[in-house]
Amino acid sequence: VHGDMEVIKKLWRLKTPYLTEEAGKKLPTFVYSGGDRSYTHNYCWNPLSEYVVTFFPVWIAPNVITLSAFLLRVITHFYVAYYCWDMVGLVPFFPCLLLGIGFFAYVVLDNVDGKQARRTQNGSPLGLLFDHGADACNSVLIVLSIASLLQAGRSWYYPLMSVAIITGFFYATLEQYYLGKLDLPVFNGVSDGGVMIVVLYMVSAFLGCEMWNNIIFGSFTISNAVLLMAILGGFPTAVSNIFKIMGAGVTFSSVMISSLMHWLIMGTFLIHFWLSTLSDGYLRVLLYLYGLMECKLLLHLMIAHVTAQKYQQFRVSIIATCFVQIINLLVPVTWQVNEALLLIVALLINIIIYAQLTIEVSSEMKTILGIQVFIVKRPVEQKQPYENIEIAIPPSQPSPSQKQQMTRSSLN
Repeated sequence: VHGDMEVIKKLWRLKTPYLTEEAGKKLPTFVYSGGDRSYTHNYCWNPLSEYVVTFFPVWIAPNVITLSAFLLRVITHFYVAYYCWDMVGLVPFFPCLLLGIGFFAYVVLDNVDGKQARRTQNGSPLGLLFDHGADACNSVLIVLSIASLLQAGRSWYYPLMSVAIITGFFYATLEQYYLGKLDLPVFNGVSDGGVMIVVLYMVSAFLGCEMWNNIIFGSFTISNAVLLMAILGGFPTAVSNIFKIMGAGVTFSSVMISSLMHWLIMGTFLIHFWLSTLSDGYLRVLLYLYGLMECKLLLHLMIAHVTAQKYQQFRVSIIATCFVQIINLLVPVTWQVNEALLLIVALLINIIIYAQLTIEVSSEMKTILGIQVFIVKRPVEQKQPYENIEIAIPPSQPSPSQKQQMTRSSLN
């Protein structure tokens, strides 16, 4: 048993350390830069989070808030998925309501964690990585939740919306990598999109998901209109990010080369959806797999950003997964491995790989920065100036010679 555990440990640490010596030197010098000029952020999310953060004790670490918010999203997501796993049925009132409340809380807490970090003087590159990793995973959950409420199912709106939203997130992160900051415009998918998603969830709860099936004209439904808006909102946002990157002197070819792995994942996802013979129940698992690989890619991009290193996008696990899935669909049926089984096995393997990456990178970063992931590091208290310190010196007992001199003085 001991020998087996040693083998497992060696396999777990097969690719570590992730941070080079040079990356370790540059990590402590990282300074976050960014802003959000949207009205919804400045007049809604920001004031609300400023108020909410005052209720958190200073001993709660920012990463605890981030993780708690994300777990809340995961719980509400799977609660809805329980009623609509195949994304074609109607979701009842209560799951929709909890989904809306959970997402609203997530957006607020997503702003609160940064304020708690500044409030407790615990801001760090690790905290930024933690926050951005949760946001990347959340983007996948958003797609699946919207597809469930709008009963997107087998329609092509579902994969196209998935690619649009995830692509928008990728190019926003790529902009942050090239420019060294993320400046969100007056209208953006983070703050304004958050408001629209909350509204969509609440409308689904109080008016019922069946309302999305109402026809606008011909066979074009309200559901189709909302999905089309999401598609048309995601791709222009990505184009805007690309122009910003090029405005900083980066060539279009460099941007596209940096995007190769992103488009490998998204392209394979679309091909898999197109060629798949899977039942509707597996379409959700399909995005779990490709969405998780995208999250892994984004994590590597953020690591490169906070350590000022070159973005190493080509990952063996991602290339191998995409290659195996597509080859299995293209070979003759008699040679094919069971598609559903292969999909689930690939998902489980990628979950382990992603967990290993996040745990090991967090461990390396906390060691370099001298911090804990979920424990607040107390700020160093300022000492009082020397001249303001009052020192009480106990009186010393006089020596025998001093006593004799004192006696003489008193006699005189």
